[in-house]
Amino acid sequence: MNTTPVEAMMLLIECLDNQIDVSEEIQSWLLQSLKRYRSGSAKTLDEAFGLAVGPGEAKHRLPSIWRTTERNSLIREAAWHLRHDYSKGQLAKIIAFSMKNAVPNLDNREATLLLIKLRNICMQPRAGKPLDIGERRVLEVMNGDGH
Repeated sequence: MNTTPVEAMMLLIECLDNQIDVSEEIQSWLLQSLKRYRSGSAKTLDEAFGLAVGPGEAKHRLPSIWRTTERNSLIREAAWHLRHDYSKGQLAKIIAFSMKNAVPNLDNREATLLLIKLRNICMQPRAGKPLDIGERRVLEVMNGDGH
């Protein structure tokens, strides 16, 4: 399989969520993983699917990767909706403020909803670490440099 187990699981979830047929490659990976778990050669489903990580590697877990990807997507989408109203520097300040403090009143309803979603993701710390980022990092994400 050319995709990583995390990518495969994200694709599987997306296909199931959108009621799209799953590729044969993903189906095969899913079946083999479940068989490994059923036979007892893998002690946990995470291990069977190749999603298990060691101590200190929480950022490589599926939930952490999904949250970071979702955060970056929401940042880019909110910036796109507000691109005509604010400069990039102002956008970065608004978005960073929304993640850390509160969502300001904006005229753009879509952008406001995206910032609310972004704030909700960032308010839930995982492994003791919040997901919010500062203005500089927001600018990097807006420019397509973020992962």
